[in-house]
Amino acid sequence: MKIRPHHVVLMTVGAHAVSGLEGRTRLHKEVYLTQALTQIRFVAFRAYLYGPYSDELTDGLRTCLALDLTEEDRTTLRVLRGENQSELLPRFEYRYRLTGRGSELHESLGNSDAEGLPGFAKGLSSVVDRTENLTVSELAEAAKIHFIIEEKAGEVLTVGEVVQRAKQKGWVLSDVDSRVQPLVQLGLLRVD
Repeated sequence: MKIRPHHVVLMTVGAHAVSGLEGRTRLHKEVYLTQALTQIRFVAFRAYLYGPYSDELTDGLRTCLALDLTEEDRTTLRVLRGENQSELLPRFEYRYRLTGRGSELHESLGNSDAEGLPGFAKGLSSVVDRTENLTVSELAEAAKIHFIIEEKAGEVLTVGEVVQRAKQKGWVLSDVDSRVQPLVQLGLLRVD
């Protein structure tokens, strides 16, 4: 069996069986960090607005929704934005859960020995366990930092250089020192 992007989505949503997966951004960052941890690549990532992003993963999520493998709950929030924080604009939050069909496929994937899948599943479990207490913003910043460091593999970067490279991508990093901790806990980064 060849692992497809929608299988990766099912594995990730299934790892959040109790509460559901909180949003698309968390999906992308958890898969990105899992692939970095396991060195098992099922989808490609590129730099985008909120950090590492995969077009294939987004397509996989659409496939899961179209095939009734996952369900999407959308909550509309009203947030103040604009120059004087006086404009009330909608913001959407998403949560994804497996459907009955999705749960069946998730279970069969869990029992599969398809190339790379057992290692990916183990890595995903580790990423979810070690990042579940992070907000989506904190998780996104950790993934951004890792992405920047990986681009310059073999080079030692200072915190200032990481922040500068983030700015070049249009990314803002609020607290690099605390955002590297999840990367250290996952074994993706060593701090001397």
